[in-house]
Amino acid sequence: MTVLVIDASVAVKWFIRHDDSTLAEKVLASHSELHAPDFQQAEFANAIWKYSRARLIGAEQAVAALTALPKTITFWHDTALLAPPAFELATKLDHPVYDCLYLALAIRLDGRVVTADRGFAGRVAASDYASRAIVLRDWAE
Repeated sequence: MTVLVIDASVAVKWFIRHDDSTLAEKVLASHSELHAPDFQQAEFANAIWKYSRARLIGAEQAVAALTALPKTITFWHDTALLAPPAFELATKLDHPVYDCLYLALAIRLDGRVVTADRGFAGRVAASDYASRAIVLRDWAE
């Protein structure tokens, strides 16, 4: 079974319509194991708050998304255990630790990060870890 680490930029697209939400839904329907660091729930909640604050979604939709996310990701992983390797990756890639937590998890699980964050994907693509990340727009499974 394919192991996928889902970052918040993809998870948001499951609950808030975007141009590439259909691709995000294909990731969800891929029957892959879906993993994420537990801090993703806070990152996701902050993104949902921004949509709510901008009045792009209502409170009911926000609460529904926040309630559904923990059940949508199959496996949650302790951020504290991922922080040291994520810090090393952040130093190597010169990229924020937050994103590198997803990469550290993908490496630990021998999987791939699925991200809609092109900046992060570009950093990974230009590194020895290029095979560990895929941009959502390139999803083809």
